[in-house]
Amino acid sequence: MAKTLSCESLHHAVYAAPDVLRHCCKRFFVDGEMKGDVEISDVTSDADISYDRIREKKKKLHEDINQGKETPCTGCPWLTEREWPSWDKLDISLVSIEHHTVCNLRCTYCSDMYYGGKKPSYSIKHLFKNLSDHGALNQRLSLVWGGGEPMLFGSFDTIFSFIADKYKPVNNNVFTNAVRHSSAIEKYLRRREINITVSMDAGTSETFKLVRGRDRFTAVLENLARYHNAGGDKVIIKYILMPENSSKKEVMAFVDCI
Repeated sequence: MAKTLSCESLHHAVYAAPDVLRHCCKRFFVDGEMKGDVEISDVTSDADISYDRIREKKKKLHEDINQGKETPCTGCPWLTEREWPSWDKLDISLVSIEHHTVCNLRCTYCSDMYYGGKKPSYSIKHLFKNLSDHGALNQRLSLVWGGGEPMLFGSFDTIFSFIADKYKPVNNNVFTNAVRHSSAIEKYLRRREINITVSMDAGTSETFKLVRGRDRFTAVLENLARYHNAGGDKVIIKYILMPENSSKKEVMAFVDCI
């Protein structure tokens, strides 16, 4: 098999946004212009997320890259020359589920790409069924749940449980603000079948409201305590440092809370 230029995301990933499927979530600069978040195609209905459509779009981009054509991937530092699998069949090892942009916070470092209020234009269960029916889901499948805030998708607990049980990902990662509690998250933490990541970004209610837009500091801490009791080291708590929250007093208050 000849060596060609491609990347892990192009060959092995699908990023599911509300009205578009993407190959990747990488961003890079070419001549001062930011590029990346390369799209597979726009999506207006379940018809746009068929296995054949995804495979053909990925195959075409791969061919264009290797024919030296200008593509959204031109200049990407993640392109690697090696022997990549053929396009006879997709082999998807990562699905990122960010299929809505509904959020209950307004973090200063975020954008309406993640809180614009978009609802999904297709069924995420249908996407998984399409891929699964064609044998396209790798046995070592990884899932990432983001958004928007995942918990705000009306039937999150039901859909999460269905996908986790049916497709049995080896890695199942949820990025949540923990403003709302999820019984499904707690259940799978107890089973040690998921990881969750929560960004606190504050050590006091005042700074939490300043950075994250709403005063939900106490609620988040209470939910984190429940999640930690269920999952221990499967719960990751992070802190994005900015001028508003990086004083020693604020950081130490955060440490005390944790």
